[in-house]
Amino acid sequence: MNTVLTVALVISWLLLLYFLFLFERMEQKLTSLSVVQQQLLRMQSAMAEKLQVESPEDELMDEIQTLVKDGKTYEAIQAYRKTRGVSTREAREFVQRFK
Repeated sequence: MNTVLTVALVISWLLLLYFLFLFERMEQKLTSLSVVQQQLLRMQSAMAEKLQVESPEDELMDEIQTLVKDGKTYEAIQAYRKTRGVSTREAREFVQRFK
C-alpha cells in the first residue's frame, strides 16, 4: 500500500512540474506576442504619420482620454476591451494610466 501511495505521489509531482513548465512556456510566448504587437502598433503609427493620416490607435487613445476626463471610466474600459479584445482586468489597468 505504501508503494502505491509513493508512486501516486511521484506521478502527481511529475504532472505538476510538467504543467508548470507548460505554463511558463505559454507565458513566454504571450510576452513575445505582446512585444510584436507593440512593434506593429509603432510601425502603424509611423506609417500613418508619413501618410499624414490619423491612425486608429490615435483615435482610440483620444477617445479613452476624453472618456476618462469626463469621468466615464467604465465606458473607457469597455471601449478599449471592444477594440483590443482584451480582458476586463487588462483594459482597466490600461485605462488607469490615463487618470
